[in-house]
Amino acid sequence: MASTVTESVRDSILSLARIAVAVFVAVLIVVSPAHASNVTVSWNQTYQTIVGFGAGCPWLPDMTDAQADLFFSTTSGAGLSLIRARVPTDGTVECGPTMQKAVARGARAWATPWTPPPSMKTNNNLNGGSLAAGSYQAYADYLTNYVKKVKSQYGVTLYALSVQNEPDYTSTYDTALWTGQNLHDFILNNLGPAFQANGITTKIMAPEESWWDFSLADATMQDPAAAQYVGIVASHNYNYNSPSVYPLAQGKEFWMSEISTIHDTFDGSIDNGLRWAADAHNWLTVANVNSWDYWWFWTLYNNDNQGLLDYNLKPAKRLWTMGNFARFVRPGFVRIAATPSPATGILVSAYKDPSTGKFALVAINQTSSSYTLSTQVDTNLTSVTPWRTSATEDLKAQAAILTSNGAFTATLPAKSVTTFVGAQQTGAPADTAAPSVPTGLSATANSATQITLSWSASTDNVGVTGYNVYRGGTKVGTSQGTSFTDTGLSAATTYSYTVDAYDAAGNVSAKSGTASAKTQAASDTSTPSTPTNVSATANSSTQITLSWRASSDNIGVAGYNVYRGGTKVAISQSTSYVDAGLTASTQYTYAVSAFDAAGNTSALSSTVSATTLSNTPQFHIGGKIKTTTKINAYTKTELRAKVRCTQPAGSVGDVEEGPVKNDGYTWWHIDYNNGCYGWTRQDQMTAIQ
Repeated sequence: MASTVTESVRDSILSLARIAVAVFVAVLIVVSPAHASNVTVSWNQTYQTIVGFGAGCPWLPDMTDAQADLFFSTTSGAGLSLIRARVPTDGTVECGPTMQKAVARGARAWATPWTPPPSMKTNNNLNGGSLAAGSYQAYADYLTNYVKKVKSQYGVTLYALSVQNEPDYTSTYDTALWTGQNLHDFILNNLGPAFQANGITTKIMAPEESWWDFSLADATMQDPAAAQYVGIVASHNYNYNSPSVYPLAQGKEFWMSEISTIHDTFDGSIDNGLRWAADAHNWLTVANVNSWDYWWFWTLYNNDNQGLLDYNLKPAKRLWTMGNFARFVRPGFVRIAATPSPATGILVSAYKDPSTGKFALVAINQTSSSYTLSTQVDTNLTSVTPWRTSATEDLKAQAAILTSNGAFTATLPAKSVTTFVGAQQTGAPADTAAPSVPTGLSATANSATQITLSWSASTDNVGVTGYNVYRGGTKVGTSQGTSFTDTGLSAATTYSYTVDAYDAAGNVSAKSGTASAKTQAASDTSTPSTPTNVSATANSSTQITLSWRASSDNIGVAGYNVYRGGTKVAISQSTSYVDAGLTASTQYTYAVSAFDAAGNTSALSSTVSATTLSNTPQFHIGGKIKTTTKINAYTKTELRAKVRCTQPAGSVGDVEEGPVKNDGYTWWHIDYNNGCYGWTRQDQMTAIQ
């Protein structure tokens, strides 16, 4: 959740010393093969391919070589493999030299716009508003030219370009709102074709919502014509949800593209580092994300946690615990099966490079006691080298451990992250045994365009890697599990399927028996469910905002009818609507119904009412205030917090955040016109706009 740069970037950046790994004498420790293992690693049970780990450079000054080494070097730094830049609105390139340095050290660059240029928006402003209907192609050309300019000016080919940073969120900094239909239409009709026409291979990313939510991606991903242009489905997690998958992202890269904490006090401790290491572990092992990314490389605000470095450019432990993943789990590595939590507070994940046989196992000990980790890998490993981050160590190499038939034991110190690095021993006997034939194949029509297949798992002497799916004898897809959904079919049509199994060595079983199913008829007579949780909130003397919980439909909800006083006043494609042009101090009553593409309409929701505010100015974000007495502006909403500045009576400022209740008062975060900003009590101010 990018913040506005409201403080001046210092003229010179403190140089950071390269982080050197001390040379050590490797002592090989032989492990008894009879030791019982509490972690089992299955070499041939694979999951997602890793794209990388990274952070962002928006609004930051260009990095020095030493700083680039700290973040991206795989020999002396954290080994981050992704860098995120901002697409400016003035046709320039931000972070160009920094992207060059990152790419030179093995990273990939990608970019996100915070807003289209104001001239292309409905409100002609950097903040809020939306892309104007007549500017869609102009903006697609603008983004296409940006990708070309990054290449021509800095020699960097962008790996990905997001359509919009947090399209569901507006604030006082650069923002723009998009509906799911807006994103669908822009990608399908403008950006996708523009990239294709210009030979641009940069992946298109969407929706990058502020919360871990993909409702704005539904319209795009449910339309194969639009979804074909999307290479990455991504979101932020500023509601700090538990990890979860998004089924419509199947076949696309799946990213957790931004996370941090914002308003808390800086914490560079190992406890904080363990928190973020566990977060990365959970998103990799539960949501199966291909990439996990922190917000900023360093913060531009004093004493917060938005960056991997603090305001004075001192590394936090979270940089190094992130490095336990990034430095050794490189792009192209594949996650493999491992016991995820052998004991309370112990987290384990494992990865391999399919082309080289390199191996990495990341073990996190969140507890206050040491833990003996006994690991069995079902392949040939000669040895593993532990690299540890703790309260006193930053990715420090430890003595190598000799394995015995893929088994090794090591002690995880209290509150530490250890990555065990090794490689598969070459010369293992070739695997020539094919998996067994899949059985129990069944086919079920879900709709007029989809049929779902399921079957019983095959067996293999080493392990089944996946399954090939055939429709009418032609291969139409693969699956790592025992099910597959075939989409884009014709209504009322019978399709026949077979499945075979394959292993990592390329051995393929014979095909299964045939299963057939007929897609459903295209007609739709089912009405959507009635919208629930309708709420109405007066924003001003002329506006009331409505919101409601999304309805469901057998095919899909197309939109919502909004009624005021029993009269239809609007249609909304999202689950909110702002009713404007109202009379001050007047009560209005609303209800909502849902409709689908076939014209089926739900019953009206329960009614809700709200009264518009009076014409007297009220406190609100984006408004203006004037102090009524001499006041103190604080760094926090506690009276005992640090005083940032003092303002005389009559001082004018802009409301940025609030309200917050604390110490018996109501507080608002004010940006005063003289450059001071901080939390101020409401009873010491009056709203003037």
